[in-house]
Amino acid sequence: MDKSDSGHGEPRRRNLAAIDFASRHSAPIFLIALVVIFAILEPRFLHPLNILNVMRQVSISGLIAIGMTFVILTAGIDLSVGSLVALSGLVGAYVAKGGLDDRFAVGASVDAGNPVILAFLAAVAVGMGCGALQGWAVTRLRVPPFVVTLGGLTAFRGAALLFSGGGPISGFSADYNWWGQGRIWSIPVPVIVFFVAAVIA
Repeated sequence: MDKSDSGHGEPRRRNLAAIDFASRHSAPIFLIALVVIFAILEPRFLHPLNILNVMRQVSISGLIAIGMTFVILTAGIDLSVGSLVALSGLVGAYVAKGGLDDRFAVGASVDAGNPVILAFLAAVAVGMGCGALQGWAVTRLRVPPFVVTLGGLTAFRGAALLFSGGGPISGFSADYNWWGQGRIWSIPVPVIVFFVAAVIA
């Protein structure tokens, strides 16, 4: 190989390395680019209060993404996750409010409701039970995960609509609302929960 070939080869290797780096880190690069663009268009975008607000809004999606990461790592897919989150949340609301009666209306009181921990345990139990049922169908019955979770999506969504009657639910206790609206040292509680879950995962 002469010097001219070597001179042409080095820039090409650099270009290939740059392309490889960009393909491997496309998600964080795209995220950084979005932050820069938004900061230019709206200088208050990087204000600490706005950052905390954005983090609070994405914390629920982040919790779901943690679980989906393990599904994807095993070459699986779960189409039912959104519907199952809705159903689990409704069951938690049912337990927190003490039943499906007139108190389920918007703005109703919850003086006769159950402790928050019971609502959380009920929601987790529903999520684990439905997830285990789908996992059993995939691993034991050898049904493709796409088919199983597509059926789960429809079933769980229908159950959630049947459970709630398609109406809004509110009027929870202050202890219950604190987990979604409270703050610790000015940091929203959902953000703290998300980071704790991410560290554990």
